[in-house]
Amino acid sequence: MLLMPIPLTLIGIITGLLLLKKYPRCGKSLIALTACWLALTSWHPVADHLLKPFETQYPQFDIQQPIDAVVVLGGCH
Repeated sequence: MLLMPIPLTLIGIITGLLLLKKYPRCGKSLIALTACWLALTSWHPVADHLLKPFETQYPQFDIQQPIDAVVVLGGCH
């Protein structure tokens, strides 16, 4: 879960802020790189390209086949 875009961005920004005092150039660069990372992973063409291997791993559901039951999974919301 830590390698998801938002937690990785938060880790990068916090690390960049901690580096600002001792190594200001490195800290600013890390913050800028992290902001670019978040912008790129939020952009639909890049996000779709990153998700494509996971979506093509399973066959597409055939809506014409008969269905015996529908199971609805809840997430305690």
